Amino acid sequence: MSALRVGVPPDIGSRSRASSVRCGRFGKQRRHAPPAPGAHAQHPDLAGEPAVYLADFNDSPLVVFPRHMASRLYDHVLTVCRDHGFMPGTIRHARNPNFIHGLVLAGLGIHLNEAPAQKLPAGLVWRPIHGEPLAWVTSTVWSSSQHSPVLADLTEAVHEGLTACGHEPCA
Repeated sequence: MSALRVGVPPDIGSRSRASSVRCGRFGKQRRHAPPAPGAHAQHPDLAGEPAVYLADFNDSPLVVFPRHMASRLYDHVLTVCRDHGFMPGTIRHARNPNFIHGLVLAGLGIHLNEAPAQKLPAGLVWRPIHGEPLAWVTSTVWSSSQHSPVLADLTEAVHEGLTACGHEPCA
Protein backbone atom coordinates (compact mmCIF):
# COMPACT_ATOMS: atom_id res chain seq x y z
CA MET A 1 0.00 0.00 0.00
CA SER A 2 2.90 2.39 0.59
CA ALA A 3 3.71 2.21 -3.14
CA LEU A 4 0.40 3.90 -3.94
CA ARG A 5 0.65 7.43 -2.62
CA VAL A 6 -1.37 9.59 -4.97
CA GLY A 7 -0.08 13.13 -5.29
CA VAL A 8 3.14 12.44 -3.38
CA PRO A 9 6.40 12.28 -5.32
CA PRO A 10 8.69 9.29 -4.92
CA ASP A 11 11.48 9.50 -2.37
CA ILE A 12 14.50 10.72 -4.33
CA GLY A 13 16.82 11.06 -1.37
CA SER A 14 19.45 13.74 -1.68
CA ARG A 15 19.53 13.90 -5.49
CA SER A 16 19.28 17.46 -6.68
CA ARG A 17 17.63 18.77 -9.79
CA ALA A 18 21.07 19.53 -11.20
CA SER A 19 21.89 15.82 -11.29
CA SER A 20 19.19 15.23 -13.88
CA VAL A 21 20.73 17.68 -16.37
CA ARG A 22 23.41 15.81 -18.26
CA CYS A 23 24.51 18.19 -21.00
CA GLY A 24 24.03 21.76 -19.96
CA ARG A 25 25.57 24.63 -18.12
CA PHE A 26 24.31 26.24 -14.95
CA GLY A 27 24.75 29.90 -14.23
CA LYS A 28 24.66 31.37 -10.76
CA GLN A 29 21.81 30.39 -8.50
CA ARG A 30 19.75 32.76 -6.40
CA ARG A 31 17.73 31.88 -3.31
CA HIS A 32 14.63 33.87 -2.48
CA ALA A 33 12.81 34.25 0.78
CA PRO A 34 11.57 30.89 2.05
CA PRO A 35 7.91 30.09 1.52
CA ALA A 36 5.76 29.53 4.57
CA PRO A 37 2.12 28.81 5.31
CA GLY A 38 -0.65 31.24 4.79
CA ALA A 39 -3.82 30.14 6.53
CA HIS A 40 -7.16 31.30 7.84
CA ALA A 41 -6.59 33.46 10.93
CA GLN A 42 -8.66 30.99 12.98
CA HIS A 43 -6.55 27.96 11.96
CA PRO A 44 -5.83 26.09 15.22
CA ASP A 45 -2.14 25.52 14.41
CA LEU A 46 -1.44 29.23 14.00
CA ALA A 47 -3.02 30.55 17.18
CA GLY A 48 -0.53 33.11 18.50
CA GLU A 49 2.51 31.27 17.14
CA PRO A 50 5.30 33.46 15.71
CA ALA A 51 6.57 30.53 13.59
CA VAL A 52 5.28 27.04 12.82
CA TYR A 53 6.54 23.58 11.94
CA LEU A 54 5.34 21.88 8.78
CA ALA A 55 4.35 18.90 10.91
CA ASP A 56 1.82 21.17 12.67
CA PHE A 57 -0.26 20.98 9.48
CA ASN A 58 -0.16 17.21 9.01
CA ASP A 59 -3.35 16.00 7.34
CA SER A 60 -4.50 19.56 6.59
CA PRO A 61 -5.54 20.29 3.00
CA LEU A 62 -2.88 22.03 0.87
CA VAL A 63 -3.62 24.58 -1.85
CA VAL A 64 -0.83 24.53 -4.42
CA PHE A 65 -0.25 25.39 -8.08
CA PRO A 66 -0.98 22.65 -10.64
CA ARG A 67 1.93 20.26 -11.13
CA HIS A 68 2.13 20.85 -14.89
CA MET A 69 3.17 24.46 -14.22
CA ALA A 70 6.47 23.49 -12.53
CA SER A 71 6.71 19.76 -11.96
CA ARG A 72 10.11 19.71 -10.25
CA LEU A 73 9.17 22.50 -7.85
CA TYR A 74 5.83 20.83 -7.15
CA ASP A 75 7.57 17.52 -6.38
CA HIS A 76 10.18 19.29 -4.27
CA VAL A 77 7.54 21.09 -2.20
CA LEU A 78 5.64 17.86 -1.51
CA THR A 79 8.86 15.98 -0.73
CA VAL A 80 9.99 18.62 1.78
CA CYS A 81 6.51 18.66 3.32
CA ARG A 82 6.56 14.86 3.67
CA ASP A 83 10.12 14.83 5.04
CA HIS A 84 9.10 17.39 7.68
CA GLY A 85 5.96 15.57 8.82
CA PHE A 86 3.30 17.27 6.70
CA MET A 87 1.29 14.88 4.56
CA PRO A 88 -1.60 16.90 3.09
CA GLY A 89 -5.02 15.37 3.69
CA THR A 90 -6.04 16.61 0.25
CA ILE A 91 -4.39 18.71 -2.43
CA ARG A 92 -6.33 21.45 -4.18
CA HIS A 93 -4.83 23.04 -7.27
CA ALA A 94 -5.13 26.77 -7.87
CA ARG A 95 -2.94 29.35 -9.52
CA ASN A 96 -4.82 32.65 -9.28
CA PRO A 97 -3.85 34.45 -6.05
CA ASN A 98 -7.39 35.69 -5.42
CA PHE A 99 -8.78 32.17 -5.86
CA ILE A 100 -6.08 30.80 -3.55
CA HIS A 101 -6.98 33.39 -0.93
CA GLY A 102 -10.64 32.46 -1.29
CA LEU A 103 -9.93 28.76 -0.75
CA VAL A 104 -7.80 29.52 2.31
CA LEU A 105 -10.38 31.96 3.72
CA ALA A 106 -13.05 29.30 3.26
CA GLY A 107 -10.94 26.96 5.41
CA LEU A 108 -10.29 24.62 2.47
CA GLY A 109 -6.53 24.49 2.93
CA ILE A 110 -3.28 26.20 3.71
CA HIS A 111 -1.01 27.69 1.07
CA LEU A 112 2.80 27.88 1.08
CA ASN A 113 4.23 31.12 -0.24
CA GLU A 114 6.89 33.69 0.53
CA ALA A 115 6.19 36.52 2.94
CA PRO A 116 3.55 38.79 1.44
CA ALA A 117 4.80 42.02 -0.12
CA GLN A 118 1.41 43.62 0.47
CA LYS A 119 -1.11 43.39 3.26
CA LEU A 120 -3.01 40.08 3.21
CA PRO A 121 -6.79 40.12 2.92
CA ALA A 122 -8.61 40.31 6.26
CA GLY A 123 -8.78 36.88 7.88
CA LEU A 124 -5.53 35.52 6.40
CA VAL A 125 -2.27 35.16 8.30
CA TRP A 126 1.25 34.17 7.24
CA ARG A 127 3.83 32.57 9.51
CA PRO A 128 7.46 31.57 8.86
CA ILE A 129 8.44 27.92 9.15
CA HIS A 130 10.96 26.91 11.83
CA GLY A 131 14.27 26.04 10.21
CA GLU A 132 13.26 27.33 6.76
CA PRO A 133 13.12 23.88 5.10
CA LEU A 134 11.73 25.30 1.84
CA ALA A 135 13.35 27.86 -0.44
CA TRP A 136 12.69 29.08 -3.95
CA VAL A 137 15.88 28.70 -5.97
CA THR A 138 16.17 30.23 -9.42
CA SER A 139 18.87 29.13 -11.85
CA THR A 140 19.79 29.90 -15.40
CA VAL A 141 20.42 26.82 -17.52
CA TRP A 142 21.42 26.50 -21.14
CA SER A 143 22.71 23.92 -23.57
CA SER A 144 26.51 23.76 -23.71
CA SER A 145 26.35 24.08 -27.47
CA GLN A 146 24.35 27.34 -27.26
CA HIS A 147 26.70 29.39 -25.05
CA SER A 148 27.50 32.84 -26.45
CA PRO A 149 28.43 36.33 -25.23
CA VAL A 150 24.77 37.39 -25.65
CA LEU A 151 23.64 34.50 -23.45
CA ALA A 152 26.28 35.40 -20.85
CA ASP A 153 25.02 39.02 -20.82
CA LEU A 154 21.40 37.85 -20.50
CA THR A 155 22.30 35.52 -17.65
CA GLU A 156 24.09 38.32 -15.82
CA ALA A 157 21.14 40.69 -16.33
CA VAL A 158 18.70 38.07 -14.99
CA HIS A 159 20.79 37.55 -11.88
CA GLU A 160 21.20 41.29 -11.33
CA GLY A 161 17.41 41.62 -11.52
CA LEU A 162 16.87 38.74 -9.12
CA THR A 163 19.38 40.24 -6.68
CA ALA A 164 17.61 43.61 -6.88
CA CYS A 165 14.34 41.85 -5.96
CA GLY A 166 15.79 40.28 -2.82
CA HIS A 167 17.13 36.98 -4.09
CA GLU A 168 20.39 35.99 -2.43
CA PRO A 169 23.30 33.98 -3.89
CA CYS A 170 23.17 30.30 -3.03
CA ALA A 171 26.01 28.92 -0.96
